[in-house]
Amino acid sequence: MTRKVEEKVSRPNARLYIKARVRLLANAGKIAAVANISINDAFAIKGIRITEGSRGLFISMPSTSFENNKGETEYREMAFPITKEARDQMTATIMAAYHQAIADVQMRAVKMNQLQEDAVEMQMM
Repeated sequence: MTRKVEEKVSRPNARLYIKARVRLLANAGKIAAVANISINDAFAIKGIRITEGSRGLFISMPSTSFENNKGETEYREMAFPITKEARDQMTATIMAAYHQAIADVQMRAVKMNQLQEDAVEMQMM
């Protein structure tokens, strides 16, 4: 027997505290990165995909596949934001972390290039 228990907490316009960590992927097709988030330091969602689509980047929540009664494979998200506001906030946080990860990689590449140039100059002295 399954019982449904609900506890409603009214928090109008309450913003979620979301932290995101992004791992960039190379040679992964259309999947650019994978993100893990924590919400209000109480709930974690791992394996959120950042995918390049025909209209730009979008996030895909972790999902599971199953075969429907027609024998076709379907996918269902295992965790997902219920409200548009929560989805927008989650997407904004994940995309900001994604762009920061790209900036960090670019900065490391610039620093490595500078170190290599400095090493060549030192050898020429």
